[in-house]
Amino acid sequence: MYSLEGRLVILASGGNLNAFVELVNMYKDKIYDVASRMLKSGHDAEEVVAETFILVYQNLNNVDLCNHLKIWIFKVAMNSCLQRLRKQKEAWTQTEAACETGCLTGTQQQVNQAIDALPEKHRMVVILFYCHRFSLGDVSKILNMDVGTIKTYLRYCREFISERVTYH
Repeated sequence: MYSLEGRLVILASGGNLNAFVELVNMYKDKIYDVASRMLKSGHDAEEVVAETFILVYQNLNNVDLCNHLKIWIFKVAMNSCLQRLRKQKEAWTQTEAACETGCLTGTQQQVNQAIDALPEKHRMVVILFYCHRFSLGDVSKILNMDVGTIKTYLRYCREFISERVTYH
């Protein structure tokens, strides 16, 4: 018996547009959040969401998607983000950072700035594990990394962030 996602994949692969729309609605906001945190651009994040669901649609007949859709979708989105980051190695300006974090407390701003300063792979691990609450195993599958490496990255990230945040 398939999960709700699995049943929706089967229906969508049979041509049921409503089932595909339901799949998109289940994940579009989560993918947008991950992409916007990685790319620091709402426009680029929207493009990643679109690219991700185009690939999902093109691969609906893949039976494995019935059981591993969530992990696969996030893997596609993260790969799309990495491709974009490699193409545009532009620095995020302080003005954009101030606009995005203007409503946050000082500590929240410091944490976000510290996360933004992390290397790409480390930032992806933090976003998936802490922000989207993926398990270590799921993060490992999404990023094609060993669980031990994920743990090492998380330890490094915690130290990196704590060195840059002052608590009042």
